[in-house]
Formats: sequence, structure tokens, C-alpha cells
Amino acid sequence: MRVTIKVVLTFALLMTGTIIIGLIKSGLGTHYSTGGIGPLIIYPALMAGIYAIWKWKPDENKDSSTDNEMLKKD
Repeated sequence: MRVTIKVVLTFALLMTGTIIIGLIKSGLGTHYSTGGIGPLIIYPALMAGIYAIWKWKPDENKDSSTDNEMLKKD
């Protein structure tokens, strides 16, 4: 995965998390506080998602279109 795609996915993840946290805060009616337990769940999920995006490296040598298994005829 190219770095630009990773940056775009990270930005999209952060925007989605910001919207979800904003919805939680507006649903609770708290504009200046933390918003309860919701952000305590969302923030670690965002960090895990960002970590997974940047850690993932596709296996470029793996070719799934061919069957390389040798068949034995007895």
C-alpha cells in the first residue's frame, strides 16, 4: 500500500472518529466536557486503526492465481 493511500485512510479515520465523538457529545448535551465513556472507547479504537493501517504490508510475492501444489499419483 502506498504512503499516500495510508495518509488518506488515516485522515478519513480521524475525520470519522471526530464526527462520532461529536455526535456522542451532542447526544449527551455536553459541549465542554469529555462526553462520558464514549470517547474512552473511541480514542483507543482510533489508535488501533491507525496502527493497523501503517503496520499492514501486503505480501507482494504471493500469487494466489496459480496452484503450485504438486499432486502425487500412486
